[in-house]
Amino acid sequence: MTDSQVRRLGLFIDNANNLKREFKWQRPMLRQMAALLYTAENRVADNGAIRRSYDMIKAHTGLFSMFRGNTALATAAMLSLAEDGEKRLSDTLYIYDLMKEAHFWGSDYLVIAALQIASNAGAVNFKTTVWKMRSYYESMKKEHPLLTGSDDTIYAAMLGLSDVDAADGVARMERLYRELKPEFHSGNGVQALSEVLVLGDTAEESIGRLRALRQSLRYRA
Repeated sequence: MTDSQVRRLGLFIDNANNLKREFKWQRPMLRQMAALLYTAENRVADNGAIRRSYDMIKAHTGLFSMFRGNTALATAAMLSLAEDGEKRLSDTLYIYDLMKEAHFWGSDYLVIAALQIASNAGAVNFKTTVWKMRSYYESMKKEHPLLTGSDDTIYAAMLGLSDVDAADGVARMERLYRELKPEFHSGNGVQALSEVLVLGDTAEESIGRLRALRQSLRYRA
C-alpha cells in the first residue's frame, strides 16, 4: 500500500469516527457511506455542514417523505459537499417528481438516483435524462422481471446520465450477465455488476479485467 493510500485510509477512519460522535443514532453503514463521500473528496467530514443539510431536508419535505428515510444521512452528506446545497436539493426534489411522473415508485433508492441526476446533468437535460433512465429500467425489467427492483433505479440513473445508447447498453448488459452468471452465482449481484460494467470498456475487456481481478484476490487470500 502506498503512502497516499495509507493517508486516505486514515482520513476515512477519522471521518467515520467523527461522524459516529455526531450521528450516533444512524446506521453504521450510512455513517461509513457519508465518511467515504468526504474521503473521496479528500476532505475532513464537516459535521456542522452535514447537520445543516440534514435540517434543510427536513424543512423542505414532509414527515413521511422518502427524503427522510434510510438514506437521509448520505443525502445530507452529498448536499453538504455541493457548492449550493439548497439549489441542489431543489433540483433533486424537482427531478424526484419527474421520476414519479415517469411511473417510478417512490423509494430511498429513487432519492439517490434523483440526486445523481441533479449533480451531473444540466437543468435543460433533466427531463430527457429521466426518460432515458426509464427506458433503461423498462428494458432491464423486461430481461429480468424478478431481479429488477427499486435498487436498480440508481444504476438506471447512472446509465441515463451516460452517452451509452439505451438499446446498445441493454444488449451489452445482457451479454455481461450471461457471461458472468455461471461464475458468480448471485443473480441480483451479477445484474448489478453487469449494470456497472456497461459504463466501462467493451464487454470483452470488462470481463477480462474482472476475471483477472478475481484471480488476483483469490491468490492473495
